[in-house]
Amino acid sequence: MARKLTKKYVSIPPILGPSGLVFSCADKADIFRNALEESFQENIEPYDDNFIEKVENEIDDYFHTNNIPSPAPLSSPAEILTIIAKLNIRKTSGPDKIPNKALKLITPNALTFLTKIFNKCLTFNYFPLRWKQANIIMLSKPGKDPKFPQSYRPISLLSSLGKIFEKILQKRINSYCDSSNIIPKEQFGFRAQHSTIHQLLRVTNSITEGMNNKFYTGGIFLDIQKAFDRVWHDELIYKLIQLNFPKYLINILKSFLENRTFKVVIHGETSNTGVIKAGTPQGSVLSPILYSIFTSDFPSHPRTITCLFADDSAVLAQGTTIKYILRTLQSFLVSLEEWLTKWRIAVNTDKTKAIIFRKGCSNFNPANLELFDETIEWVTEVKYLGLIIDNKLTFRQHISYLKEKILG
Repeated sequence: MARKLTKKYVSIPPILGPSGLVFSCADKADIFRNALEESFQENIEPYDDNFIEKVENEIDDYFHTNNIPSPAPLSSPAEILTIIAKLNIRKTSGPDKIPNKALKLITPNALTFLTKIFNKCLTFNYFPLRWKQANIIMLSKPGKDPKFPQSYRPISLLSSLGKIFEKILQKRINSYCDSSNIIPKEQFGFRAQHSTIHQLLRVTNSITEGMNNKFYTGGIFLDIQKAFDRVWHDELIYKLIQLNFPKYLINILKSFLENRTFKVVIHGETSNTGVIKAGTPQGSVLSPILYSIFTSDFPSHPRTITCLFADDSAVLAQGTTIKYILRTLQSFLVSLEEWLTKWRIAVNTDKTKAIIFRKGCSNFNPANLELFDETIEWVTEVKYLGLIIDNKLTFRQHISYLKEKILG
């Protein structure tokens, strides 16, 4: 009650579109829809035409020879009831307008019918179209100019029943990934008993160990552009095939990814329907694991330490000389460039940073590191997983940042 009474009504100001400022909620919603449609597409660059053709041909061949639904392990009322018991009743409902609170009050007969619906979806390897529609609300980003559509963060509201089915699939996907060791041990994102704290400890402990041994530690901290929004669906399905996922999961996930749509909602007014052509769906419980599968073959190097947390990627190299570190990191960047081109993943080189860690390391002028013929900037501090790490590992800048944040 206190939250409801003290919550301030936030009105979205006029939004700048191609034809100037728009004022009505419906027009604003359409401006946001157009901006989001541009985001939900494959990256134009980098790309490899020959590999794209190979992926498309292999997928066509696979589904041409596997066009019959594959048997799937069915669900049970007990499994669904366990999922429903963990639902958050404060979550806003999606297009189906079924609140989680209502699902928690489901009767035994209704639970039986719901189980039959999910089992039919598993049997026919199908993800219903109605569950692939999203309502999107826009929240402004702090410190950004509110008149630009890029200054807002989209929040997707999905079907409540669809999310239950996603959790049924998630359990089966995680089980296969664990049994087949698909997710690399360097990936700490969205994994049980792994967190940002664990990855940060791993990074800082590696740097500290290097300092104790009087080694230099060089690091590259990558910035992936629209990582989740621009995953190419065909390449994701191709990887599932290459990793020998069960046929029923490949079929359902193909159905899950294709023909997804959304509408932007502003104060009860909705936009026209937008189309999602790429990306792992925002708000879906399957998106994190699908992205981890998509990047499971992130390039490794025998003389580097790879540190991954979802799309936050860092690579460290240690040695007694800066020259050795530069040679090692540049060698890694060459293999990274090939990998990014193959899978159509774009890196923002302007926001990608390089740093040398060592106590007592003062002024030096290392040679340039290059990615896609663009120079990576050398810095004295980087921000990784919310922690500001300086080149001497004093954490003074992070402490100052926290003080300013607390004192307002």
